[in-house]
Amino acid sequence: MLKVRVLLERDPCREDAHRRLMRSYSRQGQPHLALLQFRTCADFLARELRVGPAPATARLHEKVRRHEPI
Repeated sequence: MLKVRVLLERDPCREDAHRRLMRSYSRQGQPHLALLQFRTCADFLARELRVGPAPATARLHEKVRRHEPI
C-alpha cells in the first residue's frame, strides 16, 4: 500500500490508485476507510479537474457501501 500512497501524493487524481486502496481497505474489514478513500478521491477530482468519479469508482463505492464482496 505504501507505493499506492506515494503515487497518490504525486498525483491525487489517479482513480486507479484510489480504487486499489478502497479494495484493500474493504478486504481488510475496514469499509469505513474504503468509503473515506472514495470521498477523498471525489473531492480531489471535483477540486482539481471539476469532474466526478469514473463509473468503475462509483460502482466500487456502491459495493463497499452495500457490504458486498469485493
